[in-house]
Amino acid sequence: MLFKPEHKYEIIPEKEFTDKIEKISKALENYENSGSINAKNNCVIRYKYYEAENAAATVVILHGFTEFMKKYEENIWYFLNMGCNVFIYDQRGHGISGREVNDISLAHINDFFDYVSDLEQIMNEVVLPRFKSLPIWLYTHSMGGAVAMLYLQKHGDTIQKAVLSSPLVFPQTSNIPAFLVRKSLKKYAKEDGWNARFRQAKDKNPNPSSQVLSDPTLSLSRFRRTLFFHIYDKNYQNNYPTNSWVMESMSVKNQILNRKLDSKIKTNVLIISAENDKVVKLKPQHQLAKRLKNCRLVTIKNANHTIFTCSNPIIEEYYKYIFDFLNI
Repeated sequence: MLFKPEHKYEIIPEKEFTDKIEKISKALENYENSGSINAKNNCVIRYKYYEAENAAATVVILHGFTEFMKKYEENIWYFLNMGCNVFIYDQRGHGISGREVNDISLAHINDFFDYVSDLEQIMNEVVLPRFKSLPIWLYTHSMGGAVAMLYLQKHGDTIQKAVLSSPLVFPQTSNIPAFLVRKSLKKYAKEDGWNARFRQAKDKNPNPSSQVLSDPTLSLSRFRRTLFFHIYDKNYQNNYPTNSWVMESMSVKNQILNRKLDSKIKTNVLIISAENDKVVKLKPQHQLAKRLKNCRLVTIKNANHTIFTCSNPIIEEYYKYIFDFLNI
């Protein structure tokens, strides 16, 4: 069933969010197509896609660390209403896709390039064959931005535009020098194993809403919806990184910032930085922007890492940048 776009978007007001997002979630079920691929190491990757009437392009969404498709229903709704097809999948170790560790609280990867391999397979087997007549755009967040960059370095000719929202080029390390973090990781891995929980990963706040309540730049209703999924569905409870995931997330910076590879990327790129980002470092994002031929970098003031779950004024500015860039 094709979605009929309104060719406009209206950011859901905070006070109306809980009610409206449930209606949107229900409505999306009418347009949802789903499937799966059997990826590297027999890991099943599950995906969904939505097709818009007379679509201008197909947007492929790459989510961030410990995220999942369900969290992106608001984003999907806006893209559909702007006249785009939308394709999204749960990356390995996340959501309803396959995992390589038994502990559901852990997010694990053996090799960061396994994420890239999954994207390559998804593109070659599903996205490009089905949507080859349309431009393919990427919309990514955090970890998804790192995956996107590594993909673009090899297959930039397949993607016309890419939005990198708070991209992971290098993670924050709590002011601890990176070499000390790596040294600690090797020690922890020797004692606990690479697939064990990273010892420095902080326990979750027993009253997480308290932080949001005290921060006017955050959306409490959006936060609570994601928290609900984390609490009540075991598929969404991977809250902590393994030693391997942390090491791998720190290992891709040099590849992402490879001048020779980046200079060959023809894709038009928009990097959106969050001024108050406490998850990834901002300086490497600026370095990346300088290495890309066709790139614009903007910084949204007062925004936290997950910009699309901030307060409405921040979200409105965020989506204006995106839709102006995509020209839809």
